[in-house]
Parts: sequence; C-alpha cells; structure tokens
Amino acid sequence: MKVITKVCKAKWTEIVRGCSYATFFHTCEWAKVIEDTFDQYKVATKLFVFPDGTEVILPLISSRAGPGGLLKAYRSMVPGVYGNLVSVREISPDKVDRIFKRLLKLNVASISIVDNPFTDYAMPDYFEEKPMFTQILRLRDGFEPLWKNFTKGHRSSAKKAQKMGVTVNIAGSLEDYREYFRIYQDSVKRWGERATSNYPYRLFKNIYNMQSPGVRLWLAKINGKTISGALVFYHNKHVVWWHGATLGEYFRYCPANLLQTEIIKDSCRRSYEIYDFNPSGGHGGVVKFKRSFGSQTIDMTLYKSGHGMIYGIYKKLRSKLK
Repeated sequence: MKVITKVCKAKWTEIVRGCSYATFFHTCEWAKVIEDTFDQYKVATKLFVFPDGTEVILPLISSRAGPGGLLKAYRSMVPGVYGNLVSVREISPDKVDRIFKRLLKLNVASISIVDNPFTDYAMPDYFEEKPMFTQILRLRDGFEPLWKNFTKGHRSSAKKAQKMGVTVNIAGSLEDYREYFRIYQDSVKRWGERATSNYPYRLFKNIYNMQSPGVRLWLAKINGKTISGALVFYHNKHVVWWHGATLGEYFRYCPANLLQTEIIKDSCRRSYEIYDFNPSGGHGGVVKFKRSFGSQTIDMTLYKSGHGMIYGIYKKLRSKLK
C-alpha cells in the first residue's frame, strides 16, 4: 500500500465526485476553508493506493499535539462534520484496517473520525465509539408526498410565513453573508451557554469566497430585511443543511419553516436524492423541528482512537520517569 501525503486537487476531486456516498464535507474545497479559517488546523488528507488499483481518500485536518506539539492529532472532519474514507471502489475490511494501522504508526497522538452515515465500514476495534444520529428526507418521489408528510403544524407555519409577506431568495453578495453572520451572532447571544458553536465571520467569508456551485446561502426576508438564513451544501445526489439562524424578534413570522420548505422543494426539482438535516448537537428543540418534516433518523458513530505508536511510547516513558 502506497501512502500519498500531498494529494493534488485533481485526484482528490476525481475520487470524491466518483464516490456515490461522498458529501460536500469530503471535498478539498471544504478542507481548504477550514485551513484558511482556523490557524490551528492544517489540511492533512491522505491518499492510499493499493496494489489492486484501489484508491482511497481519507479527508483529514491536523493540529499539534503531544510533547512540545511535535505530534499530530487528526480529525475527519472539522468542525464535527462527516468524514471517513471515500473511494470509487468498495473498500474491504482488510483495507480499512491497514489504512488506520498505518496512520497510527506515524507521529500521531490521536485520530477522531466523524462517521459518514451513508456508508457502513467495519472500523477497527481499537476505536472508541460514541453514538450519533442525523435526520434525512429521501427525495426520489418528489415534493408532493413529502409535503403531505409534514406535520400539520409545519405546513400551517410555512403558509403563515407566506401570508405575512416573507420572501425567500439566495444570497448573491458578500454583504448578504455579512448580514447572515449578524443574525447568527444574535442567535449565539440568545442561546447563551446552550450554544454549541461560535464561528468567526472569517469562516462565512471564506465560504463565500469559494464561489462554489455546491454552496447556497438561502435567506428569508420581510420588507427587504433579512430575518433568517440557512447555509446549504450540495454534492452529487446529497444536500445538507449545515447552518441556520433566525432573529428572535421575528419568530412569529415562521421564516425557518418557509425556508426549509422552499429548499426541499428546490432540491426535489433539481433531482437530488437525499436532504440531510445534519446532526443537531444535542439540541432537543432542533431535533423536534426537523422531525416536523417527517424526517427519518439515521444512526452514525463518532470514532476516537486511543493513541498512535510514538505517542504511546512517550506516555509509557513519562509514567516511568514520574
């Protein structure tokens, strides 16, 4: 097995485009956004080439770890989004095991893998497991059956938003992204200690600067004022709602209900197959909102390794010296 540590964009894109279960979070564009936004992270994606011609990409972000920061902690992917292996070919359990054993022999302190819920790899048993889940809609039958399966309350809220004059469009400028960030900051303040993230404006600016056809920032407005938004990523047949925020003073307009309805309708029209609401970070109210669309729960797993070989030796030596 050959390991390529500097993966060219063309090969990375070729494999991720050809992999039926890959998502936007597996792309080189997403990894670059993370590297450009957060100083502590570097793109560390690996390409594994097997003698039978199988090529496997493991999207990775690295950060410093261990004594003096000489070792690396690997994450797939940041920030807590889908990672793990992708390939155009089937990846056998033996290949999966060989890949992670090879990684843990390097100068690696730990590996954290957010599983891709659309694959079912048998991960090595030396990974600790934490259960997670996401919620999805399958879009193959079109929008009308989905609309009928929305709860009565959700359908009513979406119609109410329209009657109250809420309009939906797609952001086209950096100023739109800046306005959305202000709404997000308002939400973070409202959530207080319950907030599970507080991303910098630079992240949203870098996402805008990608100018990727796989990115859409959907906005809900009332009388020209932006009151809610949803950042959505598209890749192959998969759509994922990654981020959303609404001004608290405009909840009575139900903008998020109308936003999601229009995004799902558009996804059906554009022949996507899966609408993914994304894991909810332990927020029960968010889970309930997503359930109002008749969403299906899909189990997934967060995998964490103990430590790599070099880091294990260091820990043993350190304990003996105490």
